[in-house]
Amino acid sequence: MRRYTYWTALGLFLGLGVFNFRHETGFTSLIRFGSSWQDRRLGALHGLPVATAANSNGYDGQFYAQLAVDPLLLNAETAHVLDAPAYRARRALTAATA
Repeated sequence: MRRYTYWTALGLFLGLGVFNFRHETGFTSLIRFGSSWQDRRLGALHGLPVATAANSNGYDGQFYAQLAVDPLLLNAETAHVLDAPAYRARRALTAATA
C-alpha cells in the first residue's frame, strides 16, 4: 500500500510539471512574473523568454527568482528590481540554494 502511495505522488508531481511546461517559456509561468514589474527586471532576464502575466503585479516568485540570479547582492541593479530589498535579502538562503 505504501509503495503505491509514493508512485501516485510521483505521478501527480510529474503530471503537474508536464501540464505547466510551455515550449516558449519553459516553467517560468510558475514564477508568475507580472507585467507591471516588467520594466524593472534584471538585465540578465531581458533576453530570456519569461512568461509574463498581463495586467498583473505578479507573485513573490518573481523577486526570489531575480534574487537567485545574484544571491550575494553584488550587483547594484538587484536592489532596484526588488519590491522590498531588505525583506527579500533576509530570505536569500532559499533563493541561493535554488
